[in-house]
Order: sequence, then C-alpha cells, then structure tokens
Amino acid sequence: MNLQAVFKYRWFLLGGLVYAAAIAFTAIGFAMGWLPFNGETVIERPPTRQITLPTQAAIAVVPTSTPTEVPPTATATFVSPRSTATPEPTVTEPAAPSSPPTITPQSVPIGPPTITPIATSAVEQASPTAEPTAVETATSAPSATPEATSTPAATATSAATATAAATATQQATATPAATATQLPTSTPLPTATPLPTATAVPPVAADVSAFRLGTPPTIDGQLADWTNASITASQYQVFSRSGWDGSADIQADWQVGWDASYLYVAVQVTDDRHYQPYTGRFSFRGDSIELQLDLNRRGDFGQYLSYDDFQIILSPGDFGSRAPEAYRFRGNDIGQMVDATGHQISVAAVQTGDGYNLEARIPWSDLGTTAQANMIIGAALNANDNDFGALSGQEVMISNVQTRAYADPTTWGTMVLAP
Repeated sequence: MNLQAVFKYRWFLLGGLVYAAAIAFTAIGFAMGWLPFNGETVIERPPTRQITLPTQAAIAVVPTSTPTEVPPTATATFVSPRSTATPEPTVTEPAAPSSPPTITPQSVPIGPPTITPIATSAVEQASPTAEPTAVETATSAPSATPEATSTPAATATSAATATAAATATQQATATPAATATQLPTSTPLPTATPLPTATAVPPVAADVSAFRLGTPPTIDGQLADWTNASITASQYQVFSRSGWDGSADIQADWQVGWDASYLYVAVQVTDDRHYQPYTGRFSFRGDSIELQLDLNRRGDFGQYLSYDDFQIILSPGDFGSRAPEAYRFRGNDIGQMVDATGHQISVAAVQTGDGYNLEARIPWSDLGTTAQANMIIGAALNANDNDFGALSGQEVMISNVQTRAYADPTTWGTMVLAP
C-alpha cells in the first residue's frame, strides 16, 4: 500500500482505530469494574462488609467518615411484587468495626419494584429482615412527596416475604435427662470374728499353802525352824532324758513360808548319789531344785510365758569347791524365759546321809510384786537329778504338779499365802 492509498482511505483507518480503542477501553472498564455490567451500578467503598441487592433496588450511598442518624425528613420505601423465592444477601463481617460498609448490589431476576422517591436522599435497606445498616441523608429537605401510581399490597413486601421464606430455626431437641445411676447395693459387712475366749481360771486348788511366819527362819540349811509348816511332796515325774534307766532314786519334800519382805522355802531331798558340776544358768542340769512362779495368775492366765513369770534355780553346790547359789530367769513378751540377773536371793545347803537339806530366802521385790494375805500365786515345785556324770546333763525332773509343762503356766499348780 502506498501513501496515496493511505491518504485515500485515511478516514476508514482512523475510524477503525477509534473503534478498536473503544472496544479495548470497554473491555478494560468491565474487567476493572469502572463500567457497569449487565445494567448494574457499582459504587466503590473502602473494603468492609458487602451486601448485594438486585439491580432494580440499587441505591447510591455517599461514604462519610462516620455514619449519621437518619433525619426524620428523609425516608425511602421499597416495595416489590410478591415473590416466592428471594435469595438471602451474602454478608461478610467487617475487617474493623470503625470502617464504613460497602454495598455491592447483585442482579436477581425479579419483577421491577415500585419506588416512591422522597427528595434526593437514598436509604439502603441491607436485608428485608434487618434494620438499615448505612443511611446517608439528603442535602436538602423535599418540597413535595409524589405518590407512586401503583403500590402493591403491604402483604407482598419483600420484608414480609423474606421473613416468611426464612425457615424457622428448629428448636434443639431437648437432651433427655441423664438417668440417675443406681447406687451399688452396699456390701454387707463381714461378720466380726469373735476374739478367742481367754482361758478360764480354774478353781483354786491349794496345792501349796505358804505358812505366815511370825519369826523369819535362819537361812543356814538347818530345818529346825520349820516345825509348824506343812509339807508338800514333789512326787510326779514330769521329765526324763532319753536313756534313763527308770530308777526312781530322788524325792523332795517342801515347806514354804512368807512375810511382808520374803518368800521362804525349806527342802529335804533324798538322793542316793549327789552330782552337781554346773553353775549359773546351767545349774539345773545337775542335782538342784527349782520354783516356777506366776505372780499375776488372774491377770494374764494363758498358755504362754509373760513378764510376771519366773523360774528360780536353787543349787546346793557340790559340798566342796562349789557353794550353793541361785539363778533367776524371767519371761518376756514373746513367750521365752530369759536371764534375769542382779537378784538378792540367799541360799544355804547341808549334805545329809541320804541327800541334802536346802533353805532359801527370796525377796518379793525380785519377783516384782508385793505380798498380801490370801494372795494366790501360780507355782510348781520341782527337783532335778543327775546320776550319770557331766556328759549326761539333766536326767530326771519330779514335781508337785503332775501336769507341769515348762512354758505353759496353765499347767502349774497354785500357792496360797495363808493369813
């Protein structure tokens, strides 16, 4: 194409360029929102809550820094034909409560509404059921209020229709009351196991009667001072060692007296052979006599040893280098007889042609009690015999109580302190 042709068709070319520019500007305007699309009017506001209204109800709102109240002279009435389905507007919560709202109407194919204008003011009704959220007043009060030529019945208003269209929120089904959990049936308390009945104290049998002495005897092994005291014999064999030949060659006769300070004993022993190589706590293994005493028989009568039970060993010695002596054992809280040294017991013995005589004086304080007339004491009077030398140890024991057992006070007899 040469310059002449260009000059000839210059007006066509210029018109085409203008037309293309208009098309491009229109497309950009639609894309950027500068131009209305599908007959809608768009007003840009700062980004806040957006409410969409139909095209026929588009209302211009002039933004201000703060919303003002609606003056009584500026109102707007919106009435639309009855519609069975009016879409709910989309509401976006504002980014900040201080920013003014933005209204973006959206086209909805409904019938043309009848609008009765009053002055030049505009009122936005954001939702058929909500109060107006943004109201701008007109710059001047109206001089006249023209009436609409056709106004549908009030029953066909959008507000009423929208309100009816909105399905009533179904009330939450009441949560059934929780069934009370039945309390568990109380478990019957176990039947209390009855405590073992204490061993009944047997009737008092005056196995030994302790004579009350007006004048205390002299502890010298001579028995002339005991003319008024009764005699109690140890005649029952209650122990024998394995290998014992069965020869009964020992006998012991006891006399017992008391006063406020002491318990006294005098024993005449018949034994064909005297042998006592032991001393101290082992003196019971040789020829000797012993007393087992329960000083609180009524208080703790039972088949166990306790702190008020005593075993007193009285040894005549060997009538040579080993002098007569006494050794005391005492019960403890676990049923044992243990050493109880530090006593004040006095012993004397004299050898006779068929055995020996022995006297002893035992302080009541060494027995942990105070003597009283008619006091009853558990007692067993025993005699030990050893005929086979040092290697044999205790061979035979005889007692005044046939049932006597070493660690069971219920098998011992009794002693009564005569008044």
